[in-house]
Amino acid sequence: MNYPPQQPQGPQGPMGPMMGPPLNKGKATASMVTGILSLVFCWLSIFIYTGIIPIALGIVAVVLGVQARKELPQGQSGSATAGMVCGIIGLALSIFWVSCVICVAAGCAGVGSVASSSWMW
Repeated sequence: MNYPPQQPQGPQGPMGPMMGPPLNKGKATASMVTGILSLVFCWLSIFIYTGIIPIALGIVAVVLGVQARKELPQGQSGSATAGMVCGIIGLALSIFWVSCVICVAAGCAGVGSVASSSWMW
């Protein structure tokens, strides 16, 4: 079986669009991880001393998310935005729980002092 003669092929052009250097998404990933950890550990805020951990993680997530959004192009900052949102929610929940614990502790301390001073027979 004879095949038709093939035309000689000229030099090939680039196989696709030129790719720039790979994007560094380290801050965006770190923001997302710390934001998720702040959500996971926000239940620790019931205990005042360990409530500092999710608050710190939330602050770190927001700061890294803001920095990553400034560095990355518009369409590629999804993980930075997710980290910021998780960090803000974790931060808000942690502050809420710490304030609830402080209010309950102050209320319990106040009840004991009021009860002992007002019931004088």
